[in-house]
Amino acid sequence: MNAAPPAVIAQLRAIRAEAPAGDRFTHRLVSRRMLEVYNSTGDHLPRLRRRYPYNPAFMHPSDLERIGAQPGDVVRIDSDHDFIYGVVETTTDVLPGVVSMAHARGGEPERDGEVRTLGSTTGRLVSVERDFEPISGIPRQSAIPVNVRPLRPEELAALASDSSDPQYARR
Repeated sequence: MNAAPPAVIAQLRAIRAEAPAGDRFTHRLVSRRMLEVYNSTGDHLPRLRRRYPYNPAFMHPSDLERIGAQPGDVVRIDSDHDFIYGVVETTTDVLPGVVSMAHARGGEPERDGEVRTLGSTTGRLVSVERDFEPISGIPRQSAIPVNVRPLRPEELAALASDSSDPQYARR
């Protein structure tokens, strides 16, 4: 019985040999399953969007305290490829150093100002030319090295000007 084809063994060896991200990134973004969310299915159904019309960036309370953010704040999440905005919420079901978000939400970059109503496209954080599983071609969706920080006042103002959401005035 051949439980692992040679290509899989080679891939596992390459992953094991990868250098850690080091001090460049403070967090890992991991995929999250949410009861009301199944990829992008049902985004148009108000009852499924009642609790969260966006995909929150769930973080451990100690991480929010450390970066100076409050639940409901908009933060910037940077990878080595791109960035997204996220609305942070606290949870103790992730460890410090982890950001947990459902994928397949959000819109194109021109709609970043709608983060509280559309969410964020976590796929923007990875390169489809570099960050994919070579055997299946599936792009990386989890354990993405990222940095998270609150928005500076001028960033928040610019984001608010791109949105009709009155909640931006308070954060």
